[in-house]
Amino acid sequence: MMALQNFAVANNPGLAITRLLRLATLLTATLVSGCAYVHSKYSPPPDPRTQTLASNAPYAPPPGFGTPQAQVKLPSQPAKNAKADYRFFAYEKKPIQPLAQPNFRLKLERDYTLHYNLSHLSFPSAGDNGQADKITSAHYFQSKLPGKKKLVVILPIWGSSKYPPNTIAQLVLDSHQGLTNVLLVEGERDFIDWQRIQAAQNEAEFVNLTRQYMMQRVLTNVIDMRRWLDWAETQDDIDPQRMSLVGFSISSIVGSALYGVDRRLSSGVFIIGGANPAEILSTCYWEPQELRETITKRIGWDKQRYESVLEKIFDPINPANLGAEVDPKRVLIFDSQDDTCIPESARQALWEGMGRPERFSFLHDHKMSFMSMTPLGLNFMANRIYEFLDKNL
Repeated sequence: MMALQNFAVANNPGLAITRLLRLATLLTATLVSGCAYVHSKYSPPPDPRTQTLASNAPYAPPPGFGTPQAQVKLPSQPAKNAKADYRFFAYEKKPIQPLAQPNFRLKLERDYTLHYNLSHLSFPSAGDNGQADKITSAHYFQSKLPGKKKLVVILPIWGSSKYPPNTIAQLVLDSHQGLTNVLLVEGERDFIDWQRIQAAQNEAEFVNLTRQYMMQRVLTNVIDMRRWLDWAETQDDIDPQRMSLVGFSISSIVGSALYGVDRRLSSGVFIIGGANPAEILSTCYWEPQELRETITKRIGWDKQRYESVLEKIFDPINPANLGAEVDPKRVLIFDSQDDTCIPESARQALWEGMGRPERFSFLHDHKMSFMSMTPLGLNFMANRIYEFLDKNL
């Protein structure tokens, strides 16, 4: 068969050219995905962030959201600007006892049982997190080595590809070989209920449905992650001073909000995300575009009006407003300069909000940027994450 193929190529110059073009395309994609980027080192803001949280009004949680409890410690410093409100992220701190399914098998490229015990953990969500039975769950790779270890918490891309989080989990497991525990959080479903929000017939319904099925679910997932940290702090084999977070796309947005309000995390990596959720929802394609086009047509809004309504909903939990206590030297950001989902202003807002940390900006679009964590992209992103965690965890 191989001989016949070689004969066909030799006698068909067009086929040979086609194969050469395919090879050239593959090599170009490799170079673009792995090597074409702009590197911004940590650069402190020119002016200190001195704005204060100027809100003396009593806290009113979104409809249906649990009342925050006073015993939960909130950040001691004010947010970057008056739009943020840390009280949205407060919760009642209770002992966490996850339901454990030991010896759980997760489909990864290699077997990690030499250095790790693998179990599946779950407990009830703090509210409606958009997942089945309102359960938050994770795969826990627990080192077999004695003593306290570092912990890397890896967030999912809810309802989407498992490749990015699984790849980073394998990176940590392969390189640390029992020196670091890994909590790989699950997210089988997209936690946003686009169809319910899209059914809104007027402005009041749109605001209420967006709060309930989008903004509140973001909050719930952030609070669930805080409760995972509560659990981690109580484990004899986890060093609570050395816990790091990795998030991708939508979980980069959730993760950066979490990182801004919970100082127990010692470092954070945020990949192909941004801040300013209202801008993202007013720009992105896929479900956001369908929702945007449906609502603006039905209610008679233009894009500017649509975005202004969303701003009022999301400003209190906007990651751009939550970075007052963040140490930018312990943050790493990857984004895409040609991202048609997350606009430049939203990407810049996250970078500024986190204090201008080190950033790699790939010269292509949202999806193509993830190629940089694959062999086709020379594992460029994965290697930078490894170097960062090795230094900052």
